[in-house]
Amino acid sequence: MADSIRSQLATLANGGGCSNPGLALERYAKCVDSRERKGDSPADPLFSNAADQPVSPVYKAAFERWKKSLESMPGIAIKQVISTDRVIVGLGSESVLETAITLNRIYGVPMIPGSALKGVARSFYEKELQPADTEDLKKHRDTGDELFGWEAKDKGDQGKEKDKAKSGCVTFFDAWYVPGSAKDDRPLQPDVITVHHPKYYQNSGTEAPTDFDDPNPVGFISARGSFLLAVQGPDEEWTNLAMDVLTRALEHYGVGGKTSSGYGRLVQSTDVRGPTTQGTSGSPKPVPPPPSDPEVEQVKATQPNQVKSRERPAVRPHAATPCIGRSRWASSAS
Repeated sequence: MADSIRSQLATLANGGGCSNPGLALERYAKCVDSRERKGDSPADPLFSNAADQPVSPVYKAAFERWKKSLESMPGIAIKQVISTDRVIVGLGSESVLETAITLNRIYGVPMIPGSALKGVARSFYEKELQPADTEDLKKHRDTGDELFGWEAKDKGDQGKEKDKAKSGCVTFFDAWYVPGSAKDDRPLQPDVITVHHPKYYQNSGTEAPTDFDDPNPVGFISARGSFLLAVQGPDEEWTNLAMDVLTRALEHYGVGGKTSSGYGRLVQSTDVRGPTTQGTSGSPKPVPPPPSDPEVEQVKATQPNQVKSRERPAVRPHAATPCIGRSRWASSAS
């Protein structure tokens, strides 16, 4: 009996029989004795099998339901962005494979957490959109506090501590992968980081790098394709501001790891719905409806939760803030 079970489980080693890339990467790595390891990394077949899995019809149905649920919410803005190269979010997360990627745990499809989107938007807002005028700077900070919130014990403008943490008035939703936007609808791709001077980095620079070092290729998985952004504010003015800052941050800063190497850049591909309307180009082909399937029909039959809109904040967006033309990024947005 034990040998029979082992023979069946052997077919799942390296994710060969698993249709969920997330499950394969997390649970189906083949155990290899370090004394027997030769040549390529034992994780390479696992990465190849995970990248070879197309998006399932169940995910396509779930995505359509998610999109309709967003569109039914008040104060929502939705935009579709496409990666200019690869995207890798969660590269440094804990994993037995040394590298990782953030995937939807149910469907094994890449996604960008709303917390990551909010973080890069706030960083861009504070660093790139800061006005020079002192009075405008205070209003700019007040707008940022309302937009993104603050942590407890942050120092205020008057030196007083803000004793209680406060959430922002805008919700940043997770960005889902758009079915059909990647080639052959396979959003995951094997990738590699090559450390050319491992001893130099391992010894904190005490050992000089030379041409005699052995490069150390490290495999990982990255994503490609389009993602659906969604933000929800108390009214159109706040939603418009949040989406404008977010799209510019994704274009110029990028999201996730290796942004200094060009990863994580996302540009607008098409407007789905929202208070802001800008020029579009490179729109992906429309996604055909998923085939009839019992699991698909079950997903469709599930009713989305009713989401109540937030109360209108007392502070209004600073008049100078939406006019991002004052920043050095203005020329790229015109």
